[in-house]
Amino acid sequence: MARYIREGAWRYDSSDEGKFVASRRTMDETLMALAKEDKRICFVISEGMVTEPYQAAGIHPYRTIGLGIAEENTILVASGLAKEGLIPVYSYMGWMLGVAYNVIFQSVATDNLNVKLIMTARGWAGGGASHHEINDIAFMRCIPQILIMAPADPVELAKVLKAGMKYYGATYIRVYGQAVPNLYEESYPFEIGKASVVREGGDISIISFGTELWRSLKAADILAGEGIEARVINMSTLKPLDEEAILLAARETGAIVTAEDHNIFGGLGEAVTRVVCKNHPVPMDTVGVRDRFSQSTVDKPGGWALLEEAYNLTAKDIAETTRKTFDRKR
Repeated sequence: MARYIREGAWRYDSSDEGKFVASRRTMDETLMALAKEDKRICFVISEGMVTEPYQAAGIHPYRTIGLGIAEENTILVASGLAKEGLIPVYSYMGWMLGVAYNVIFQSVATDNLNVKLIMTARGWAGGGASHHEINDIAFMRCIPQILIMAPADPVELAKVLKAGMKYYGATYIRVYGQAVPNLYEESYPFEIGKASVVREGGDISIISFGTELWRSLKAADILAGEGIEARVINMSTLKPLDEEAILLAARETGAIVTAEDHNIFGGLGEAVTRVVCKNHPVPMDTVGVRDRFSQSTVDKPGGWALLEEAYNLTAKDIAETTRKTFDRKR
C-alpha cells in the first residue's frame, strides 16, 4: 500500500536509535557536491558559522563569505551576488530567520532573486524555547512568488536541494531538525509542486510534511488496526501547493486531517483548509502547535520528544484526531 517508501521504515521507535538519520551530513554532502558541479554556487555565512568545512570539501575560499553577527547584511550580500548571476546559499538555524525577514522581503523577494535560504533545526530542535522555530512557514508564505519546500527524510532532502538549486528564483527550504527514519527509496521521483501519496487509503486523508510524515504513517497503522484505512500524503512543497492532490483527497476520501510541527495559524492546515472550503468542503481538523509559545527542555534527555508529547504532535495524537474527524464524516 505504500509508494516509494521502504517497507516498515516508519515503524521504528526510540529503541531503534540506529535507524534514525540526522539531516546535517546529508545536507552538507549534497550542497558540497552541487557546488563542485556548478561554480556559480557560493555560500554566505553569518553568526558563529565557520568557512573551514567548505574549504576542506574543496570549495574555493572566494566562494565562502563570512560576515559575522550580521544576518541582515548577509542577506543583502546574497541579493547582490544573485544580481551578478551567482547562486548564493544562506544556511543557518531557522530561529534566526525573523531577524532578516524584512530584508528577505524587500531585497530578495520583490525582484525574485535567485537566493537559496536553507534553514535548519526546524521545529523543536535547537538550544531551548528561544531557538525553536514553529512559525516560519506562516511568514514565508506571505511572500509572493517564493518557493517553499520541506523534505521529510534524507533521501527527499537530497532531492529537494538538487531541485532547489536548479530552480530559478527565491527559494526557502525548511530542513527538519530531529533525526528521522530513512523513509524513501532512492527511486522516489520528487517533483517541485507535486505532493506524494505515500500510503493508499479510502476512508480519510492525512496530509503532512517533514518530521510529522513518518508519525502520520505510524498513525495510519494504528487506524488500520481499527478498520480505518487512511491515505497519507506528503506535501513537501508548501508553496506552490498541490491543490489537485488536496481536492482529489477530499473527493475520494471525504475527510482530511493535516499534521505539522508548526503553529496551526498560517501553516499547512490553514493552506489546505482554504483550498478545501473553497472547492469541496469536507470534515477537517489540524494537528499542530495550538498558538502556544515553545518551552525549553534543553537540559533533559530526549527533550524534543517530551515537547512533542506536550504539544500533542505524536503518532497517537494524529491517530486520535483522524479518528474523531472520520467519525464526523460518518
